[in-house]
Amino acid sequence: MRVVLDSNTICRDFRLVGSTFRVFFDGLARAGHSLHMSRVVIDEVLNKYAEELPKIKKSLDQARRVLGEIQSPFTNATIEELVEEYRDMLLSRFEEVGATTIDYPDVPHQMVVQRALNGRKPFAPSGRGYRDTLIWETVLDLAQRPSEPIAFISNDRDFLNDEGNLHPDLVADMEARGLQSGRIVPFSSLEEFVDEQIKPTMEALEDILQRLAEGRYPELDLAEEITVRLPYSDAGREWEPAELGFPQEFETPTISSVQDVQNIRVLDVRELYSGEFLIRAEADADCEFDVFVYKPDYYAMSEEEAPYIWDRGWNPYYFAASVSTWVHVEIEMTFDPDRAQVTSMQLLDMAGEPPHISEESGEQLSIF
Repeated sequence: MRVVLDSNTICRDFRLVGSTFRVFFDGLARAGHSLHMSRVVIDEVLNKYAEELPKIKKSLDQARRVLGEIQSPFTNATIEELVEEYRDMLLSRFEEVGATTIDYPDVPHQMVVQRALNGRKPFAPSGRGYRDTLIWETVLDLAQRPSEPIAFISNDRDFLNDEGNLHPDLVADMEARGLQSGRIVPFSSLEEFVDEQIKPTMEALEDILQRLAEGRYPELDLAEEITVRLPYSDAGREWEPAELGFPQEFETPTISSVQDVQNIRVLDVRELYSGEFLIRAEADADCEFDVFVYKPDYYAMSEEEAPYIWDRGWNPYYFAASVSTWVHVEIEMTFDPDRAQVTSMQLLDMAGEPPHISEESGEQLSIF
């Protein structure tokens, strides 16, 4: 398949270093796929990266005020220089995997305006959707070239319906251009594409799985790796409070540290073409979360409900606070057996109030 990534796929892992991207790049060509990057997407990612940098800088400045001087990548570099450095890295990585770059589509402005006025997807009711329309036109143009079907990877609801299929407006575009159903195949995440199209081509390592599950693989301490790496495995991701069992007043929770890890289950172990192992596991983790609490809401809480406030002057309206709870996590990591070193870890899912997991759950074997 010819793979086209939407910008939101890259923005989840700007540096392309998580386990999903490692597996994707490792197995892309060997599984018979090719990557095609739209310049619209690249420019949109660079713009989003530039928007995120000031937020990171502000957080670092506030942390420096609380903790004292800490090393910062902003010390001797401007935002423009950091974006240029990131652009070079991004293009270099795509070049390494043989990606083809697709220019902006030649679309009449009148057609785009009419689409917006008619409220046809990928335009949203708010009128937003110009760049998404250019991305979709790029996908349509590529699909008309004789070759393999297109795998279009995006979690944007302006492209997809509630079932994860292409929106009817986009299906109508395909029909208007004589493209058959299945010529463009949507995937709602890179993980979904990797699970369906790349992992089946990788060798399953049942012996390594069994040894990990029985604690007979001393080269890798899963509990220690999860404890150390989980806070950085999806750095900065903001969860919904309800997902973690928090009241809605605990806004934008993010993992700050892990205190304990229990009930680890090894779900799958496969070998990448590079020789690294891809390990999927789940566990219960006692995590500390940073949250923000609106000051009037905090004063209305009882002593038992209130979180620990570690910065009362975060801004005029909010306290910066922390709270601990047990959560159930599913993670994926890559491991280099030659160096006995974890090379990446990615948090796939997390939920509060971890469910009880039976010891008789098939391949979900406990190492404790």
